[in-house]
Amino acid sequence: MNCESARAIGGAAVEEALALARSLVRALAAEPLVPRRPLPPMHVLVPHFEAQLAHEPVEQLRALFVDGGQCIIVEETLWHGTIDEAPFFPREIVHRALELGAASLLLVHNHPSGRSEASGFDLKLTHSLVQTCRPLRLHIIDHLIVSRSGTFSMRTAGLLQQKRS
Repeated sequence: MNCESARAIGGAAVEEALALARSLVRALAAEPLVPRRPLPPMHVLVPHFEAQLAHEPVEQLRALFVDGGQCIIVEETLWHGTIDEAPFFPREIVHRALELGAASLLLVHNHPSGRSEASGFDLKLTHSLVQTCRPLRLHIIDHLIVSRSGTFSMRTAGLLQQKRS
């Protein structure tokens, strides 16, 4: 065996070990969030949702329902869509939030296309949800859009303006 062959074998082993480590990190991040525990910070939530949704072949809408003490009630998949949309109905989300006694919720959906930016349709539906929630004092923490290329936060981008009452 020459040096080039040894480097190739060593390089392949390193790549295999890195792939295994990435898989392990994704598996750990994808573990379900524990109900009745405090809501983790965004730097913990984002990898959790990326691990669950970034490589899904169809759009899904998930919600993390949170109580008034900022503890997780439940994480649920609300809709499975198509390869390019997962339309939702604000009244159904509000109904579920009220049913669970939630004070806040975090919406997350994926873009299988790989683009993490919000579409006009995403913005329209989210704005409609915010307007529906406002008089009920139901706070939208954020609406995240997850893809293979990263995660987009409507709150961070200034697209989710909602005053807490």
